[in-house]
Amino acid sequence: MCEKNKVLFVRFTVDYLDSPIEYLKGVGPAKAALLQTELNIFTFRDLLFAFPFRYIDRSIVTKISQLQEDGAAVQIKGRLSNLTLSGPKYQKRINANLTDGSGTIQLVWFQGAAWLEKSLIPGEEYLIYGKANRSGYAFSMAHPEMELVKDIKRLPGLEPVYNSTEKLNAKGLDSRMRRKSIAGLFENYLPMLSRKRFQLILSNGLSFVAAVNP
Repeated sequence: MCEKNKVLFVRFTVDYLDSPIEYLKGVGPAKAALLQTELNIFTFRDLLFAFPFRYIDRSIVTKISQLQEDGAAVQIKGRLSNLTLSGPKYQKRINANLTDGSGTIQLVWFQGAAWLEKSLIPGEEYLIYGKANRSGYAFSMAHPEMELVKDIKRLPGLEPVYNSTEKLNAKGLDSRMRRKSIAGLFENYLPMLSRKRFQLILSNGLSFVAAVNP
């Protein structure tokens, strides 16, 4: 690559990373406003450099009957049922059950009820992740990360966990969405020159740190 093309390439990459976060596919103005107020993420660059604070081993799936510790972060695979919407107009919440053959855990969402009611599919099998809270002999999980088992294409293994808030989770902007968005930056937007021909250290390093595995 000649020096002129190198300069143009660097300028393109820098300008691109400074694009407002609302222009990233799947974000838009409303979700961008939340990312800005909750996590100070304003540009593609901000998203890319907001590194995960820990990693979890998603190859481990826990049976509901094996749950013991209160507040333990676990991953469970089961079928969704008994989806109900309750509460007054501005304080609605959604309850549901997830059953895996060994037991049942109650799921609850206190925010984003209207969006969740349309997106959750009773009868489907989900892989969920979150903190299992114990009450007597029963367990519940609030605002779990949800993924349809039939849509899972990645291999199980280490997966990054990003900072989030209940407001972000309720709007579908959880850690899983962050991983998919970063994957989109690498797969669809960053110049193919940097990924395949020249294998830029920056791109490869960030891919590794983010554990991009869509």
